[in-house]
Amino acid sequence: MINPVTFFLKIGYTVLFITSLLEFITSLTLGKGIRTQMAPQVCPDMVRYIEPRVNSILDTIPPLQQGLRRLVFAHEPKRTIEYGVLFFIMHKVGKFVSLWAMCFMGVFFLFTVPFILKIFEKDIDVAVNHGWNLQREPLKNLLMKPVRSLKFTWRNWGPHFPILSVKTIILILDQRGSSL
Repeated sequence: MINPVTFFLKIGYTVLFITSLLEFITSLTLGKGIRTQMAPQVCPDMVRYIEPRVNSILDTIPPLQQGLRRLVFAHEPKRTIEYGVLFFIMHKVGKFVSLWAMCFMGVFFLFTVPFILKIFEKDIDVAVNHGWNLQREPLKNLLMKPVRSLKFTWRNWGPHFPILSVKTIILILDQRGSSL
């Protein structure tokens, strides 16, 4: 498990050690530290610099929320399953690998995975579609079995009981499955 407090402490002391060593070494070798030579003498106005960038970032939040909502509520079940598998694998890897090693692997995969996906795109799509088609039929069969242990009726629970009928679920799966 990754402890965020120790992670930020490690980042903090790493930055502080590097900057202090850099200043110390340059003051010994050059006679004057690099910070004293290049650092600005007045504090910049960060609010005016950051405000337009923050506003542009805030403008991008609603589309991201819409995309996350579509992903979480399985608007496209195939995509939701893909992300679920990805998060599961990331969780399992995160239990055994340190954060620094994961950062290194992340940078490595960031530049190699798109190249690999471009080369094997057709094979990957065929495999994902095959897996999706294999799992859709058993799920339909499971939903078609009658549930004998539960006897819910609309008269017992009233119109506010949020249950979908099996036929409705199958219709939803058929509509979503055919659009994949």
